[in-house]
Amino acid sequence: LFFNASMLTLRCCSLAAAAACCQVRSLCAVLLRKTVMQGLQSQENSLIKALSPPVLDAFKKELLECIKQEPQRNIRKKVCDAVGQLGIKVMSDNMQAWPELFEFMFSATKSGNVNMHEAALSIFNAFSEFMAEKMQSHHQTLFEVFKMSLMQDQAMVVRIAALKALASFLLALQESSSRTAFQDLVPLMLMTISDALAANDEGEVRSALEVFVEVAESQPKFLKRNVVDCVNGMIQIAGNTDLEDATRH
Repeated sequence: LFFNASMLTLRCCSLAAAAACCQVRSLCAVLLRKTVMQGLQSQENSLIKALSPPVLDAFKKELLECIKQEPQRNIRKKVCDAVGQLGIKVMSDNMQAWPELFEFMFSATKSGNVNMHEAALSIFNAFSEFMAEKMQSHHQTLFEVFKMSLMQDQAMVVRIAALKALASFLLALQESSSRTAFQDLVPLMLMTISDALAANDEGEVRSALEVFVEVAESQPKFLKRNVVDCVNGMIQIAGNTDLEDATRH
C-alpha cells in the first residue's frame, strides 16, 4: 500500500503539472482533490496517511508547483481546492507542518500576478474555518489581505475571489467580537458586487451575492453599520430589469 500510494500520488501530481493535454491535467487535479478529501474523511485506508514524510513533503511541493504552472483557471482552481484541504489535514495538529504554504499564499497576494492572487484567495476560502479557529493572532494580517484584494484597482476575478473568501471566513467566526473589525470591509464588498454588475459579469455576481446573503442571514448584526447601503444596493439590483431573473432574485 505504501509503495503504490507513493507512486500513484506523485505520478498523478506530475501529470497534473506537466501533461500537455488539458483534459489529462484536469482529471489528475480532480483525482488529487478526491484523494485528499478521502484522507480527511477517513483515517483508515487513506492514501495520504500511507505517504512517508519525505513523499508527503514532495507531494506538497509538487502541488504548489502545479498551481504556479497551470495556465487554465478551472484546473488551477481544482488544485487549489486540493491544496487547501491538504493544508487543513497536515496543519491541524501542527501549524508549522507546511510553512511554504502560507509563504506562497501571502506572497501571491502581493505578486501582481492575477492568476496567483486569485489562486491564493481560493486557498484562503478553503482555509476559512481553519483560519477562524486557529489563526486568531493573524486576523489583522488577514484583514489587510482582504482589504487590498477588494480594492477597485484589482482585477475583478481577484475581487470576487476575495469576497467569497471573506464571506466564508466571516461565516466561520464564532464570536461577534472577532467579526467587528471586518465590518470596515462591507463597503468594499458592496462595491465589488456593484462593479461586477457594471462589467456584465452576472455569473460571478450571483455567486458573490449568494455568499453575501449567507452572511446577512447568519450574521445580520455584522451588516448593521452599513444596512442602508446594503438595502439600497439590493433594491437597485432587484429593480434592474436588464439583469437576469436569477440575479435579481
